[in-house]
Amino acid sequence: MIYNESDFKKLGFRNQKGEKHIIEASAEISHGEYITVQLSIDRGKLSFFGIQVQGAKADEKRKEYLKEYTLLEIYKLFSDY
Repeated sequence: MIYNESDFKKLGFRNQKGEKHIIEASAEISHGEYITVQLSIDRGKLSFFGIQVQGAKADEKRKEYLKEYTLLEIYKLFSDY
């Protein structure tokens, strides 16, 4: 996807603190639950950089997930991709 700065500013994307090549936007998805999407800009092209969900409900879901899998399985999941 081609990066047009004004279009992404309209969507709420701003430069991440200390990083000029990463833009991010955050939104409240339900009461007390927030999502942040990060995109990387390289030579005018965008690519997905990361996503975070924060809040009590998200923390609860992460704890449930961590109880079901070993540390090795979690490491393998993230290192394979």
